[in-house]
Amino acid sequence: MPWWGWIILAVIMLAVFIIGLIYAGIHAIRAAHSIADTGSNVQGYLSVMQQSSDTDEETAEPPLFTQPLSTAAHRYSLAQTAVEQRRITKHNRHAEHWGVWKNHRVPFTEPAADKQNSNEHTS
Repeated sequence: MPWWGWIILAVIMLAVFIIGLIYAGIHAIRAAHSIADTGSNVQGYLSVMQQSSDTDEETAEPPLFTQPLSTAAHRYSLAQTAVEQRRITKHNRHAEHWGVWKNHRVPFTEPAADKQNSNEHTS
């Protein structure tokens, strides 16, 4: 290869390298702006979460582990009653649908292609 071919290759290599650096720099700046925006959003949410109002403290119930065991048992029994009621409702709904299907039979009809094939074989 002549000497001028190496110069052209070196210039192209440097140009591609510089273009790559510019491309990476532009995307790094965009990423920094995106991270800064996300940080400011998170900071806003955290500041709102740290503010406490008096109404929340007055109406808030103490944690369950600090209350008597009978309170937890009562809540558990109420929750289990609701779960059982949902299960019974679902069972009744399914039984109703199965009852409709049991009393209403769909007559069986052969597909048209099977009728043609069966007629050819019988004649």
